[in-house]
Amino acid sequence: MQQDRIMDAIAEIVNIGIGDAAAAFSELTHSPIQIQVPDILLLDTSEIPDYFKDEIKSLGVFISQDFEGVIEGKTILFYTRQSSMSLLNLLYPDTFSPSSLSESGKSVLQEIGNIILVSCISTISNVLEGRFVFKMPQVTEEASHGVFLDLVASLGKYEKSIVVKNTIRVKGRAIDGYIFILLGFKGFKTMVEKIMKDRR
Repeated sequence: MQQDRIMDAIAEIVNIGIGDAAAAFSELTHSPIQIQVPDILLLDTSEIPDYFKDEIKSLGVFISQDFEGVIEGKTILFYTRQSSMSLLNLLYPDTFSPSSLSESGKSVLQEIGNIILVSCISTISNVLEGRFVFKMPQVTEEASHGVFLDLVASLGKYEKSIVVKNTIRVKGRAIDGYIFILLGFKGFKTMVEKIMKDRR
């Protein structure tokens, strides 16, 4: 029961951040954009490789961003390669080649990642009544399961992961992606205690 209440509270916060990101996208592209969240999971970071292997079967693009402040952590946004190119061409028609990810395409994905990831973490910072400093997001192209394994293996200090499946809906199309919010156990505990205290 307590676990359900914690997940409900986390989902509420994440959805606020996702809503802020959708509003920012709509303003940036002058197109109505919705970002839906069909599923949110709480996993130990050690479980992420198996989850990723079961969920995702193709190469893709990772946009990762570190943050620090009242708590520290790392966020990773993942789209398959096909989803990345579809997203770029829906947001900016006739701009990008459908067959390759150019440097300008990477820059746009970096901006997309920055909007989504900062929106989610800023909502958490508001709950914690503290400030975060965000590092520049990094784009990793054509990432395989092995690349993701290496990435997760390097994040041993972040024991907890919030996994957010999300769907961007724009111009009649739906593009699926994944957000991973990685936190150390102490930071996660701080966040949960504050969330639950505010909900009493």
